[in-house]
Amino acid sequence: MILGSCIMAVITMLSSGQTDMVLEALNTTSEPHKMERRFSEMEISLLFTAFTGISVIGIITFFLMPSKDVEDCIESSTEKKETFINAFKLTCSTMVSSKMVQLIPLFCLCGLNTSFWLSIFPTAMSFTTHNSHLIYLAAVYSFAVGAGEVMMGILISFLSKRIKNFGQKPTMTIGAVCVLIYCALIHLSTATEAPMRPTHKEPILFHHSYLLALIIGLICGIGDCCINSVRSVICALAMPKRRSQAFSVSKFFQALASCILFFLSPITPLYIYTIGLPVLSIIAAVLFFSIAKRTQKMERKMTEGTRNAAEIGKKLNL
Repeated sequence: MILGSCIMAVITMLSSGQTDMVLEALNTTSEPHKMERRFSEMEISLLFTAFTGISVIGIITFFLMPSKDVEDCIESSTEKKETFINAFKLTCSTMVSSKMVQLIPLFCLCGLNTSFWLSIFPTAMSFTTHNSHLIYLAAVYSFAVGAGEVMMGILISFLSKRIKNFGQKPTMTIGAVCVLIYCALIHLSTATEAPMRPTHKEPILFHHSYLLALIIGLICGIGDCCINSVRSVICALAMPKRRSQAFSVSKFFQALASCILFFLSPITPLYIYTIGLPVLSIIAAVLFFSIAKRTQKMERKMTEGTRNAAEIGKKLNL
């Protein structure tokens, strides 16, 4: 997100002359200040060329990464491999387990939340005619999201070493609160029909700006990092012997939710997202807390059992 925003900003700066010409040409054939942000052909070509190059580098980097296990790896590559049929059956049985069913709202939240901040809201900003002169708005927003993701990732890593189970309930709480805050800001600053079509209608309270895009982006990045982190953690803890299957199930529901959202996006007004996502985040948090509490109890029992076994062993040795 950060690298992409820098590339976008540079390309926008280099092609700003053509962008201005496009806006002037459109304004001569329509009412001034009622045209949405338009990208020139040069801008589009440069953006896709740059992102294609970055994608190729990413693929090459992925193939060159070492495959050996790291210390204390929770997914060892030396474990016995399942056949395709057995792995598929195991995944299906995992999907209908009670723990996974309770976590479906969290998995759907991962998909809906990511799709909203990654696609729906940027589209709404582009379709808002009041933003036609804010040519760097997408770059600022993208940079803020990336910065929020990185900062929260560092914070989770730092605090998890000092606060027990910080990666569970506290992180989920932060993620849910972030969803509530950024949805409220978007609801107050964006016209209802902006995700569906270009609009010049007034927002409820205030217009978009670079500062507002920066704030919303940071909160989106922080919330998304938290939600995806707790998803990974709870999949490993709730199904310790089926970690791969649990994560696969989570990705299935995440993709399904995103697919449904994108099919319905042409007819979905903004308030459906800004009200629906906070409600879903609260439901997901409540169910997540229930699962997290059960896994923590299970961990305590296993720890006590190990401690008792060690004490018995010492007495027998004596």
